[in-house]
Amino acid sequence: DYASSAQVPDASREVIHLVRVADNNTFLLTEQGKSYLDSIADFQVHVVSVVGVSRSGKSFFLNNLLGIDHEKGFPTLTGADPYTNGLWIYEQARSRDNSGRTV
Repeated sequence: DYASSAQVPDASREVIHLVRVADNNTFLLTEQGKSYLDSIADFQVHVVSVVGVSRSGKSFFLNNLLGIDHEKGFPTLTGADPYTNGLWIYEQARSRDNSGRTV
C-alpha cells in the first residue's frame, strides 16, 4: 500500500518525494514515487546520494551540485524542523549516451 505525501513539492519542480517515513518509523513508497519508478523502468539510472544528520545542509549541497536554486530543486527552509524527510530524488532530463541508450 502506497503512502500519500503531504509534503509533495509543487508540480513545476523536478523533485520527487519517493519514500516517506511513517509515524511508526517504517518507510512507505509514495504514490508519486511509484508512478515515477514505473515511468523509468526501462531507463538506465545514475544515482548520487547524500546522507547526514537533520538540518546539516544536504538539500543546499545537492542544489548547488546540480546548479539549481531551492525554488526548482530540493526545498530548503530556515528553522529547526526538517522538510525533506524520507527519500527525495531530483529527476534530471533524460538524455542519450554515446551508444544511443536513454539515461
